[in-house]
Amino acid sequence: RELNIWARLKHHNILPLYGVTDGFGPFPAFVSLWAENGTLTEYLEHREQLDLERRLALLADVSAGICYLHSQKVVHGDLSGSNVLISGDGRACLSDFGLSTTSQEVSDASQTPSFPVNIRWVAPELLLEQEEGTPTSCFPSQETDIYSFGSIMFQVLTGKLPFHGIRRVAQIVLLVSRGQRPQR
Repeated sequence: RELNIWARLKHHNILPLYGVTDGFGPFPAFVSLWAENGTLTEYLEHREQLDLERRLALLADVSAGICYLHSQKVVHGDLSGSNVLISGDGRACLSDFGLSTTSQEVSDASQTPSFPVNIRWVAPELLLEQEEGTPTSCFPSQETDIYSFGSIMFQVLTGKLPFHGIRRVAQIVLLVSRGQRPQR
C-alpha cells in the first residue's frame, strides 16, 4: 500500500520515490532522494541558532506538502519530526508513507486503525479510549494530520520535542488522556 500511494505523489515537498530494489537484504527497499540534512529533528538539533525566517520557511514547506497530500485525498497518518526530511538545499520533504491512507480506505469499515508510531506528535483521539473502555474507531484523518502539524510547529518554533521533559511513552499517553498538552 505504501508503494502505491507514494508512487503517485509528485510535489516538491514530498520526498520523490525513484524505485524499489531488493539488493539490500531480504526485504524490498524504497529508493528515493538522499536527504543530506537528515530528519527535521536532527536538522534542528544541529542548528539551535536557526533564525525565525528559516524556521518559518521549513513550516511553509511542511504545510505545502500536507496541503498537496490532502488535495490528493491522501492522509499521512504519521507526521513527525522524523518523517520530515531536509534536502541538501534546505527544503523540507514529507516521507514515510507506511501509515498513509486514501479517503476510500478510511471509509472502508473493515479497516483496522493503525497504531501511530510517533506518540509525541499524534492527535489525542488516536490514543484515547471511549468512556466505556472500548478502543476508539478513530482513523488517521486530515484533522489528525493537522494536529500533528501543530506538534511539528511546536518543535520547529521552540526547538524542543513535544513533551520534551518526558521520556516514557506511557506517561505521554497518560497526560494526553488527562487533556494535558506539551509545555513550552
